Amino acid sequence: MKKVTIILIGPLYMYQELLNGLIHSLKIMGYDPETIHHPQPRPDFKSKAKLNIIISGKGFIPNKDNINILIEVDQNLRRRDPEYIKEQYHNYTKILDIFKEQATDFPNGEYFPIGYSDAFSLNSTPDSKYTQDVLHFGQVIPGWRRERLITKFNIHNINLFGHSRDQYITNAKINVTLRKHEDYYFAPIHALLILCKGKLLLQEKCSEYGVYADSIIEFTEDTYLDTVNYWLQNKEARVKFETDARDNLKTHHDMTKYLKEALYGI
Repeated sequence: MKKVTIILIGPLYMYQELLNGLIHSLKIMGYDPETIHHPQPRPDFKSKAKLNIIISGKGFIPNKDNINILIEVDQNLRRRDPEYIKEQYHNYTKILDIFKEQATDFPNGEYFPIGYSDAFSLNSTPDSKYTQDVLHFGQVIPGWRRERLITKFNIHNINLFGHSRDQYITNAKINVTLRKHEDYYFAPIHALLILCKGKLLLQEKCSEYGVYADSIIEFTEDTYLDTVNYWLQNKEARVKFETDARDNLKTHHDMTKYLKEALYGI
């Protein structure tokens, strides 16, 4: 089997599902993946592996003699100094950016939508004690727009990870995603935690949805109440939409497919 090292830099709880999905898909593709995890940036760390896949490259300087594939999970690139970007990214063989808006910011960059994986759908069961009509999960910073909208519309919010978070997602009637700030991009990892479980996702309007455009319901602050009320009152339509969305992702947009395309010729 072909050897590959997956290097995760950052909190494991934030990227556990993505990591598990990559391991699963790489094994299907005939690779033997090894995982190295650094909770904090390690500029001094040098991988000896010939082929490396790096999740979140903060503080990592790749060896230019190796093949280094970065999965970029940071959507703040355009707010950084161009010289910093040039310095940090020039040794990567390829950059797989999960945000379509910034994927072309690099000569060696391409859009990597991640795609469906069972790793995003596990870890939850029906349980009425977690039931909410409308759920939002994620960081809420005091004074920022998410806090204002959550208060305005009385949305139940959690900032949890792992099993507890997944229990809430599975048992919510509707999951909503709100932008953290005005130019916040659509976040595919966040969406996959909902869509792969076969749950309805109402997404506040963003600029780009990539391959997920047909799998979500878009709303704005002005249309939020009408959109939520419709999907709460029409259970049959809700179940059909969320089932069709999950099946479409699983059939046409799975992680193994996109990973094969990204590693083709390497």
